[in-house]
Amino acid sequence: MGARDCLTRERKGQTFLLIILVIIGIGAMLLLLLLPTTVSIREAEKRLTCLNNLKKIGQALQLYMADYDGCLPFEKNSSNLLWDGGRKEKVNLGRLYPGYLKQPQLTWYCPAQRYYREGHPDFGFAAFASPGQKAYSSYLVRGGLQFDQNLLPDSPLRPALYPEKIAWVSDYNVVGSEICAHKGRGVFVLTSDGSVHFASGSFTCTSSTDPYGQQFWQTMDRRFAEKVKLSSHGLAETSPGLETNPETSASHPVSP
Repeated sequence: MGARDCLTRERKGQTFLLIILVIIGIGAMLLLLLLPTTVSIREAEKRLTCLNNLKKIGQALQLYMADYDGCLPFEKNSSNLLWDGGRKEKVNLGRLYPGYLKQPQLTWYCPAQRYYREGHPDFGFAAFASPGQKAYSSYLVRGGLQFDQNLLPDSPLRPALYPEKIAWVSDYNVVGSEICAHKGRGVFVLTSDGSVHFASGSFTCTSSTDPYGQQFWQTMDRRFAEKVKLSSHGLAETSPGLETNPETSASHPVSP
């Protein structure tokens, strides 16, 4: 009886182990099936956050221009610089804080940006307003000379003088580098009417041959000209064929 009992226990143990292995195998298979969905959801959440960031920046820019005679706070050349510690001066989007933008540590940074992150140890948000340091945003702004190549250095930048220059702020992406937004699959662009659009594709915002992104901005101007034109006539959301998916386009304001 003792030997038979031992054999029965051994078989039960083997059966139990087999059941456990089957359960683990099924769980692993389910995880593999669900993983792409989980990644897609996370990517969509990051895109939505980025879109909302640019909407808030757009609203802040409109408030700034209302107070400064229709002028944008952008420097002469395209840049994502927020704070220049050498000059001890806020620049570009940095000038929107604190008067026009709340929670800049969130709004200035796209969660899908690989390099220019809020927590970057050298030039993240902690460097903002610190003497001798520089702070950078995830977003590239269009410089004055990229609106008008003949603009004098100290001349104010009034975008109303250049209605065809509709692309103002964009995700910063450089193909083949660490500066990468949305896995290099496209960039969100804030346009002059306050709307935000997603441009699918592989874009290099700045390069050694085009250091301030003149070609990039011109490409975005052409790409979204029709949408901005329709938006100005109140047709953007009702016209057939326009993108209305929240991941690709937005025309409703987001509360700051």
